[in-house]
Amino acid sequence: MTQLALIDLDGTVADYDRGMREGLLELQSPGEPPIEESLRESPTWNEARRNLIRQTPGFWRKLPKLHRGFEIVAALRSLSFRLMVLSKGPMKNPGAWTEKLLWCQEHLPDAGVCIVSEPDAKGFVYGRVLVDDWPPFIQSWLDWRPTGLVIMPDHPYNRGFEHPQVVRYIGPNAPEAEWEALMTRLKAAAHRSPPPPVPE
Repeated sequence: MTQLALIDLDGTVADYDRGMREGLLELQSPGEPPIEESLRESPTWNEARRNLIRQTPGFWRKLPKLHRGFEIVAALRSLSFRLMVLSKGPMKNPGAWTEKLLWCQEHLPDAGVCIVSEPDAKGFVYGRVLVDDWPPFIQSWLDWRPTGLVIMPDHPYNRGFEHPQVVRYIGPNAPEAEWEALMTRLKAAAHRSPPPPVPE
């Protein structure tokens, strides 16, 4: 039976940080400090600007692809995983849900799409593999399926997070041995027997 791989959107296959950085640069006034490297932990005084950028029509729809994430997607396809995008939709911006769907239809036409609203809702969605960059979502998912496999694209903001079921993916500059180790874990996940059906 084909196994299901869940794929996060922002920071995994869509370059949220690049889109946000470009938006902040457009709003930056002369003399302000440089845009900080980690946009996920920027000062609270900048939150109003970030909210404005996220609510701008077309922000989510125009996010560029993250090639590192698509390398993982290619590996999943090569092992015949069924693909499902699993992303959190902002409750105060329903238009973002539509834009995320349109982004997926353009860049991942062979994947299903599941958009959730609650911060910990990803943990309720079954999959054999999760590809995600954000440690709280990863931990929520692993709390429900401790034998699941997580592929975590490397970012500065997630480098302190480690778990036996999490494989960090650095990208094309990683040693060949690390890529082989990743493929070994994915092959094992692809051939593992699914859970038995629930009796009616």
